[in-house]
Amino acid sequence: MRTMMDKNKFSEQFTILCEFFDKEPSKIYTEMYYKLLQDLTAQQLSAAVTEVLKTRKYTKMPLPAEIRESALGNVEIRAVLACDQILKAIETIGGYSSIVFEDNIINHLVAGVPGGWSKLCETTYQDWQFLRKDLIKRYIALTSRENELAEIESIAGRTEMVNDLNGNTHYSQELKKIDTSIIGILPEGRKKLAEGLDERKY
Repeated sequence: MRTMMDKNKFSEQFTILCEFFDKEPSKIYTEMYYKLLQDLTAQQLSAAVTEVLKTRKYTKMPLPAEIRESALGNVEIRAVLACDQILKAIETIGGYSSIVFEDNIINHLVAGVPGGWSKLCETTYQDWQFLRKDLIKRYIALTSRENELAEIESIAGRTEMVNDLNGNTHYSQELKKIDTSIIGILPEGRKKLAEGLDERKY
């Protein structure tokens, strides 16, 4: 089950909204907004507040539904961006490191791939085209029960898996945490893949 947002972090962003839209919220008003937004991550809420302040033309306080839409976006777009994150993590981190994505749905997608993260990193460019379509469909399906998904804190890479098999449980490896900023350098990676530079696996 996904952990609910820390109330202090919610209050920071909610205060920004209220000050910007000149709203003095009552305790009940604040509690209702928190109840309807608490399943978002602090990062999602922060990004949504920034987006609302940048794009909203009306002076009235935005409804929770509007904030959620800004935070979560179109489901299909989220799914495509999720695949972008996975691809970039494959290219920049690789299968030896243990990882965890900020988006818990991505964690479930990766964990559900036969062979896990390390095997996923062996996917060829040709196979990725088919796998990507499947991942997008699965991502969209999982969003309908996002709040019911168990929180995955780590996805084992090849190094961790080998050490576990050898009984080296004392070995500690840095966990690579992946957030949405990783897709900022995707175009170059896409170009290389599109050009079909060698038959490398990635």
